[in-house]
Amino acid sequence: MPKEREHRFESAGEFIRRLAHRVAKWREGVAEDEVPVVLTFLPTGDVVEVLTIGEDGHSSVVIEGAIDGAPCMFISHQASLQVSFATLGN
Repeated sequence: MPKEREHRFESAGEFIRRLAHRVAKWREGVAEDEVPVVLTFLPTGDVVEVLTIGEDGHSSVVIEGAIDGAPCMFISHQASLQVSFATLGN
């Protein structure tokens, strides 16, 4: 099976493991005076600061986070999840 097709069948758990590895690698390069944050974007345009990501079934993820400081939780299919890494200066 070609690598591209293989990725289509990966579980949400595998997606989260790969994402965690990528975040850890990215954080290694963050300066000491910066605060790393992980963000995701809702279809409404709201920006969510991601606090935790977990799997919800085979292909969905559940995200707990904050929108403008207010707690939130939502479930998304892993294929439609957009994640961004950013830093905030102190």
